[in-house]
Amino acid sequence: MPRQAISPAQEYYWHSYATRFFDSNGLDWHERMANLQCSSRTSDLTSFISMIGQLLPVYRARNDLSHIDSVLMAHWTPDLHLGSSVINYVIESLRLPACLALTISDRGPDAALFALSSIANCQQDDDHDSLLLIADQSSLPYHSTLLESLAPENNACLFSVSCHEQPLRYQGFCRHPQPAADATLAQTVAQLCQRFALRQDRLCVVAEPLLLAALPPTLTGIATNPHLVCAAPFVALAEHYQPGCDYLLLVHYQDKLSAVALQGVESCRE
Repeated sequence: MPRQAISPAQEYYWHSYATRFFDSNGLDWHERMANLQCSSRTSDLTSFISMIGQLLPVYRARNDLSHIDSVLMAHWTPDLHLGSSVINYVIESLRLPACLALTISDRGPDAALFALSSIANCQQDDDHDSLLLIADQSSLPYHSTLLESLAPENNACLFSVSCHEQPLRYQGFCRHPQPAADATLAQTVAQLCQRFALRQDRLCVVAEPLLLAALPPTLTGIATNPHLVCAAPFVALAEHYQPGCDYLLLVHYQDKLSAVALQGVESCRE
């Protein structure tokens, strides 16, 4: 993967952006808060466009692009190249027509789940497809104890979301406080299955290892890699998908549990 060093102009831009970003959140930015290691670890520096650009030729060769009318992007960590319009780059590179373009960021590791739900809402009265981009990177321009403990890895993925019949049918998204002390995660999963018409005998729960450890062994779990941040549940799903299964994608962050329910079409027809 190509590596990119930070130029003096880019470093100045980082400081300028950080000043305004912190100010918009009622905080003061000082250059001493800058993550100097970000500049020194040039071997880890990769922009979103650099990562996603490598995926586009394969995606273009394998997919029909004629029905795409929206492109959404989800990320939590900031792009190495602030101000770059990754979505516009993708639309231009794939020669897509005029598209709805939207980026969901600063939400947390469930940004991609929320983006998928946004696409599904748009497709309720639309017969077009959407393209979902997901990316995160490891080099932060400012110190963040939270993200440093997470140790995010450079990664990117993209996939189409079709409004037509597919092996997995989107059933819904929800985000609510984590289970109360007198409730268990297994009970929450059972409630989500009932709400979204998933069959527990065919269910696979896709979540980080700590969440899976709280579930009974009777439930099938697929462990995600938390270092992949927003893409983690989708990468795990792609690697372990089995036809006919129902999937519940879970992300826990700041005492909130986000869930996306996907129903195996084969199980619906029985």
